[in-house]
Amino acid sequence: MNREFLILIALLLLLGSACTPSRDIQNVAYLYSNNSIAPRMDMSNHYLGNDSTTIYWEIPSNNLRFHKAQQAHLLVFYEVKALVDDKAIFVDSLSFTARPKKNLSREKVQFSKRIYLPAANRYLIKSAAVDATTKQQFRAELMIDKLSPTVESNYLLTSLADSMVYTASYAKQGTRLKIQHQKGDTIGFDVYFYRPISRLARPPFIQDVPPEKLPAAHNSFEIQQSITLDSLGLYLIRKKGQKVGGRSILSVASDYPKLTRARDMVECLRFITRKKEYERLLESENLKRSLDKFWLQRAGSPERGKVLIREYYGRVQRANQFFTTYKEGWQTDRGLIFIIYGEPDQVIKTGTAEHWSYVGTPSRPAIQFSFYRKPSPFTYNHYVLNRDMNYEAAWHQAVFEWRQGQIRNLSR
Repeated sequence: MNREFLILIALLLLLGSACTPSRDIQNVAYLYSNNSIAPRMDMSNHYLGNDSTTIYWEIPSNNLRFHKAQQAHLLVFYEVKALVDDKAIFVDSLSFTARPKKNLSREKVQFSKRIYLPAANRYLIKSAAVDATTKQQFRAELMIDKLSPTVESNYLLTSLADSMVYTASYAKQGTRLKIQHQKGDTIGFDVYFYRPISRLARPPFIQDVPPEKLPAAHNSFEIQQSITLDSLGLYLIRKKGQKVGGRSILSVASDYPKLTRARDMVECLRFITRKKEYERLLESENLKRSLDKFWLQRAGSPERGKVLIREYYGRVQRANQFFTTYKEGWQTDRGLIFIIYGEPDQVIKTGTAEHWSYVGTPSRPAIQFSFYRKPSPFTYNHYVLNRDMNYEAAWHQAVFEWRQGQIRNLSR
């Protein structure tokens, strides 16, 4: 057997059989894991027409071995399933070789493939890749909704600096982007700018959470093919004359998804602070000193304090990376649960929901959370927690543990 055939077999084992009914329910907790055997790669897509879609893959450069001409050698496999009433029906699968070239101005490499994908359906694409030299494995999955003609995948955002496609929902302030609609249309676009939206997720036991009323746009303007993200906030881009849908991108500070300003680091403590305590922190003349004092009181020693700070703000950073939508990821429902409880032990995804499970211990019962995708004028990726009064005791226990300097599900 040749080496590429053996690697393809490994890919199939990594991804699982496309024809096995039990594959419709699979634990994909690796998507949010910091210690997965197969590191996460990112995927996005762009509709070229009713039946044609380009899939983009993105992998951190430091996870790849580059050869002559600064190219990596990857073997890639993907399978496509149509989602009908949350049942996954096998559509197609394919393997191919990718040789992405290292981009000296970016920390990631990209490669793409055009595939046939009929309109008027939802799809789940699962993919695995292997570096042919190091045998490092990568996994990803992508949900595609082709039921609506106005979804964000009609739009392609490309960096004018290095021609890289933007797969993330955010970009650094000052980024210059080229915009295309489907088959490279250059019909002009309407842009709506919203100042940063800051609305924290409420605890999971509070059921009377009102629907978020999104603010009116701060301003709007027209562009032809490119835009510079001059200000911090949300840019919603629509094909000229279109009244719904579009593609949004959040313009963020240069250090995002990390939080480095003292005020930002205080604000994300709201989940584990009492109201008056939180207000005193914000009103402090020296936020950095008050922040250090808060963690030292929780930890009891500087060494333990460093562990708590690294874990808490590490979770905030990863919540921003995974869950950013029209607001920062740590403020979302999924970000809230991720920060307090850590990486879920099991994640089951359907066409419209994510179900997270945490295993129990002798001192803590098992707990599950369900998030449902809800319509949003800004993004396909907006999920809302199914809140329940039964979460109250477990939530207070989890917050109490943080306040006592205890960490459940410590990241490795």
